[in-house]
Parts: sequence; C-alpha cells; structure tokens
Amino acid sequence: MNSQEKFEIELPLMPGEIDPKARKRHSHERTHHLRSKGHSELASFSELKVRPEILNALLSLGFDKPFPIQAKGILPAIEGNDLIAQAQTGTGKTLVFGISILEQFSGEDGIFALVIVPTRELAVQVSEEIVKFSTNPPRVVPVYGGVSIEHQIDRLRRATVVVGTPGRILDHISRGTIDFSRVRVLVLDEVDRMLDMGFIEDIEQIVSRLPRERQTMFFSATIPDRIKRLSERFLRREKVEVSAGGAPAAEKIAQFYSDTEEYHKPAQLLKILTTRKTPGLTIIFTRTKIKAHLVGSFLKKNGIVSESTHGDLSQSKRERVMSSFKEGELSVLVATDVAARGLDIEGVSRVINYDFPDDLDTYIHRIGRTARAGAEGEAITFIVKDNHLAFRKLMNVLDGKIAKLEIPVLPGEEKRLGRFEGERPRGRFGYSRGGSGGRGPPRRGGGGRSGNRWQGQGERKTEEPRSRRFPRQELTQ
Repeated sequence: MNSQEKFEIELPLMPGEIDPKARKRHSHERTHHLRSKGHSELASFSELKVRPEILNALLSLGFDKPFPIQAKGILPAIEGNDLIAQAQTGTGKTLVFGISILEQFSGEDGIFALVIVPTRELAVQVSEEIVKFSTNPPRVVPVYGGVSIEHQIDRLRRATVVVGTPGRILDHISRGTIDFSRVRVLVLDEVDRMLDMGFIEDIEQIVSRLPRERQTMFFSATIPDRIKRLSERFLRREKVEVSAGGAPAAEKIAQFYSDTEEYHKPAQLLKILTTRKTPGLTIIFTRTKIKAHLVGSFLKKNGIVSESTHGDLSQSKRERVMSSFKEGELSVLVATDVAARGLDIEGVSRVINYDFPDDLDTYIHRIGRTARAGAEGEAITFIVKDNHLAFRKLMNVLDGKIAKLEIPVLPGEEKRLGRFEGERPRGRFGYSRGGSGGRGPPRRGGGGRSGNRWQGQGERKTEEPRSRRFPRQELTQ
C-alpha cells in the first residue's frame, strides 16, 4: 500500500519563485551529480571538523558513533547544501541541522536561522537541544501559541535562531515583531506532519518573507510526492537527499494487535498495564481529545499513575504534564497524535494504540515513540470490526510482522470509561468542549475527524491553520 498518495495539491507560485516544471530537469541533474560524486559519511564525532565549542559539547554529552541520519546528513549540511532528509523522530536528526546552524553562524546580528515545527512541545524541545550542542551557543528563542506573545517579542529583539510553530510565526509577522531579512538557514522539521495538519498556506506565507539566498533543509519521516514537489519550490542550492529508512526497524519494536470490541477496550487496557509490566514509560494514543481525557480519567480512577495531554489543555498544563512524564513521575501518558507529535522522550518502552491510526504514516509516527536511539520497544494496537480492512493493508505493509495478542476479559471484569455526558473535559474558557474542539456535546465514536484515510475518505483536520482562521490580507499589512 502506498499510504503517501494524499494531499495531491497544486500549489500556486509565490512571488519570485521559479516554476518547478522549468527547473525539474536541472534539479534532477544537480541531485544526480551529487549522488554520483558522493558525500563521505561521518564515522565518528571525534573526526568532525567543527568549532572547538561544538566538538567539546558533543563529546561531553557522550556522542561517539553517529546514527545513520547523522552519518549521512551532517557533512552535506555543514557544507551548505540544501538537504532532503528522511528520518524518524528519535533518530538524531535535530543534531544534523543543529550542528549545521551553529557551525555556519559567524556572530552577525539578526535572525540567522529559522526552524519551523508543527507543535509547541517540539518547538521547546528543539530549542533546548540546539543550545546543548555548543558550549557557547547563540540565543535560541522558541515561539509558539498558548503563552504571552509580549515576552516572545522582547526575546526576539536579540534572537539568533528562532524555532517556532507556523501560527505563532505568522502572528509575529502580522505584528511586525520579527525580522527575517537576514535569515540564511531555513529548516522545516516534521514536514509530512505539518502538511497533514493543513499548514501549507502558512508555510508559503512564511517562506515568502525569507531571503532567496539561503540554505533550506527538509526533515520528514516520509517523503511522498507532495513533499518532493514542495522541495522543488523552496530549495535553491545544491540538493542532497539522504535517508535513514522509513518505518522503525521491526527487530527493535515487538508489534502486537488485539482484535476486540470497543466496550472491551477499557478492561483490556487496564489488564495490559497491570499484568504486562515493562521497565519504562507507556504512551497511549487516542484519535480525539475527548477520548484522551476519558482514558486518562479512567486510568487514574483505577490506580494508574497517569495524565492526558491534548489541545484543550492550557500550555502551562501541557508543559507540566510533559515535564512530569519525562522525569518519570508519571508512568503512563495518554495523548492525541498532535499533542505528542515529534516528541523525543527517553525511556518510552511501550506504545498502545487505543484507537486505530488513520493511516500508515500515523502508525509509523506513533510506534516511533518507542525504540528510540537503538533501544527496544513494544507496540500494541487495538482493532475493532470497522478497522479490519485498514488492518489488512497494514499487515501487507509490515509483511505480517505483527503478532496477535490475546487479552481475555472475564465476566464481571468489564469497565466503562465513563459517560460522555458527565466526563467531558473543561475548556480553557470554562465551557465543556465537544469532540471536535467546539462547543456542545461530543460526537459519539468520532469527534473532529472527517474520514478514515486508510480508505481514502478525505483528510484529517486536527486544528485550523492560522491563515485560515484570519484573513490573508491582514498578514501583509
């Protein structure tokens, strides 16, 4: 199954862009030339020719032998080539563009590099990682929604590297509080997820504000045609394509499924957590915010040290939950796909798909939360009757490398998540949220999704991009 044949969108040219059809042949020749010429792979970090403050920081952090994406991508990135890199979160890709930014920065004033990411949590995480890669780092400023913009405005006046989400970056553009005239490096991280979330127009507007002469790097777990077409429009220099593989290594993740009924799931989930012990942390994925809240509440009532994170929580609450999970104060985190997008959390030994993922890419992203940095992990997926067709397609992709797990539920062991009417989470503004994030009661069994993409029925919308929430013209005033 080709799960990547989605979002077949013809994108209009932005001001000053070259028609990708006119440059396609030339671009192919450049890429082919680079591949045939070859870039040597980095064998050891001790051999890396970078500034002493970068090398000393890497060695003090214990970096020795690079992971595949680092071995293939660091040298071309440092040389200033445009880069398209296929790699899962947790494979060390942040180090690739982080070192490149730090090595090329020579102390000039203004914003030197812009990193665009899909979520608030990832913006914070990437910012913290870049700072670690040098004993004398430049000023790295994360910008994202859900917090005061005034504090960000003050920090942006002295920023060298900006890591932000599309919506908040556009907020600053519309206010005139961010200056991209000196940007020399652009990084788009988790590109496939940003396009899935509907941020194409937002990214277009942001990139149109950047200088044409720059280095551009794409990082994505998958490289479908839509990303290749987007790269043709944005890449300006010699292009290098590197890959650390698509799906996580099967030998590192033990994959299981349980063919069940919706009303059996709560009891089966509880049985897994209480009888199938693992030494690390567990992430449970749900399709909707209301389900994440219900599952989290159910687990806490049954003695499981857990919390849920989703878009209806305030930013401060989400940060507290994630901090507690990373520190091991929580053993279980219940999350929606968007809330956990791109997070690299050490010690996650198990992922449970409480709700079946919408498509193969989502499945890959979910189970990629475990087996990080060469460790081993376990992934368990609940499937119900409505998922059987999609599950057969998944089995074909995985070559059957997913085993059946029997989780018997005896009479009297059934447990309910709780009534939807009585356990809806409260929104930040005091009213109860529905399944789609708006006012009113949630939709049973659905909530905010417009079809199952395994079956090609529409696109998944998790949040509204800023350029669709506000008129385009206000962004250019």
